[in-house]
Amino acid sequence: MTFLTQIALDQITAEIQIRKVTEAGILRLGRSLEDRGYLERYPLAVTPTGEGYKLLDGNHRLAAARRLGLERLPAQVYEDLTPNDEYRIAYESNAGHDAIVPQDWTDDAEFIWNLVGQGKTQQEIAGIMRWSRPLVAQYAALRGLTPEAWHVVVVTTKNQIVTGGEDGSVTAHVTTVTTFTEGLLRNITGLTAEQQVKLVNDLAAGRMDKAKFKAAAERDKARNALLAEAAGRLKGLPAEYLARAQTEINKGIYDRDPLPAAGFEKLIQQLLDEHAQRANYRLLVASVADLAQQIAAGSVDVIITDPPYERPALPLYAELAQFGAHALKPGGSLIVMCGQSYLPEVLALMQPHIRYHWMVAYLTPGGQAVQLWQRQINTFWKPVLWFVQGNYAGKWAGDVAKSAVNDNDKRFHRWGQSESGMADLLERFSNAGETVCDPFLGGGTTGVVAVALGRKFIGADTDPALIEVTRQRLEEHPDGR
Repeated sequence: MTFLTQIALDQITAEIQIRKVTEAGILRLGRSLEDRGYLERYPLAVTPTGEGYKLLDGNHRLAAARRLGLERLPAQVYEDLTPNDEYRIAYESNAGHDAIVPQDWTDDAEFIWNLVGQGKTQQEIAGIMRWSRPLVAQYAALRGLTPEAWHVVVVTTKNQIVTGGEDGSVTAHVTTVTTFTEGLLRNITGLTAEQQVKLVNDLAAGRMDKAKFKAAAERDKARNALLAEAAGRLKGLPAEYLARAQTEINKGIYDRDPLPAAGFEKLIQQLLDEHAQRANYRLLVASVADLAQQIAAGSVDVIITDPPYERPALPLYAELAQFGAHALKPGGSLIVMCGQSYLPEVLALMQPHIRYHWMVAYLTPGGQAVQLWQRQINTFWKPVLWFVQGNYAGKWAGDVAKSAVNDNDKRFHRWGQSESGMADLLERFSNAGETVCDPFLGGGTTGVVAVALGRKFIGADTDPALIEVTRQRLEEHPDGR
């Protein structure tokens, strides 16, 4: 139920504000009231509350009337409203009285933010405003703008409104081209505060048009994505490496590169390699078959590795032998763990490419025993095959190595070896200062122990995630421990 009446201003004890009350709006309406009196066609909108009324529409009019000392004003009274009805009437009344103090899209955005802050859902807000929920969501997303950027938007938008009506009302200037729109600004909600402020200031000042605004926003988004990727990829390295990456990215060098940006990938790998070389290790994403393209011939002293043992993985052993023949220095050793199940096949695959030297028994005492159900075996050791590039010319070595009791370590990979056992193999078959390579890096135990023992290390795996696991282990414990 609704009716028109006169109410005393001191009976208005609460207000709903759809938009901010501005001093300029109060002064403008105050001058109109002094010159012409209150125009009856613009009643306040109120609803009964307690012993008084809640104002739904007419905040500027009420403020101006109170400032002039008026005691009563015409009001449209709405009864029996729900809280959402109150907001709906308030919003519609404000829009209907647009000629007094024009309402623009920035007011709509702030109204939506206010309702979201009160816990109302986007569907409820859509009902209040008679909008679609997706449109409400689009305006709600503008909350991602920083206060500084939003201030520029509001001031610019409000300044495109000029006074003009004979009755003291305000009208939009027909020659004004709106600078900012909700759709345009959604392009920058995910940018940094500095980027947002620069772009809105440039557009407001006419230093760029809307097309260049959008292009600049897309450029900044792409750079931000690269900056975030660089931060993740260089995590754990000294800060100077990330700073160098940020400098190169902000130069705009990769702005036009299609994603994934090959130039960016080259930059990151260059920084990783540089740091790794300083730290006596290199980590590569590569299969054993492709590794020869990245490691120079005759540059590795010892290969110590632990490939998969299952039948489908058997071809890898031939590829490993071919890589060993390429990468090892003359007299260098290829030390490869393997299971007993397919030992004849492994030997047959490897011997055509590199010379077999010996077999070492690697003991796994205590709870490390593996049960092979298909063979009905509890195994407490595994073969370590020893191949040599040409004639072996190294130090004497015993043919029994072992892991410490119950020292199996599966924290970083389900097939991970113990650090104690890997240390035994490394000390047995390599010397401090030599280059050790593991083409099946897994969780990185070989690399961690090799660096700890003063060896240079090259590790490779086809899984980038395992490369990162190893890198983090080495960065967190530069001494390998």
